[in-house]
Amino acid sequence: MPKGAPDYYPWSGATRRSATGGATIFEQTITIPRNTAAGSPVSQDITLCKGFVTAGEVIIPPGCAGLVGVAIFDQATQLYPGTAATWVTGDNADVYFDTDYDVPLVSAAYKLTIKGFSDDDTYSHKPIVRLWVVRYP
Repeated sequence: MPKGAPDYYPWSGATRRSATGGATIFEQTITIPRNTAAGSPVSQDITLCKGFVTAGEVIIPPGCAGLVGVAIFDQATQLYPGTAATWVTGDNADVYFDTDYDVPLVSAAYKLTIKGFSDDDTYSHKPIVRLWVVRYP
């Protein structure tokens, strides 16, 4: 289904993002200390199975007040959000995304990198990243 297309079909939307829809869900929490600049973000790896990423979710917890940003990378290539040097931000937000880019997870312990920054000068924050991976046969 192309980007921006409505989810009219029973296999689309939430079904596509469920473990019963044929995908395995991987989750990683990244702890971002206070005063972490966007120019030098913290990094946390997420280990995935062999397959390809079909969807993802970034959960920004309450209290972030738009001061925290998260991005997902495959080595030096930013996968999400799709434009370089942009971040998922918000406050008490669940941001879902479908990927048109099949990440070639060619090994059994393939790793993507989650990077995050925080302009908050008082508290650290713990966003959560979930990725749906359809395994190769």
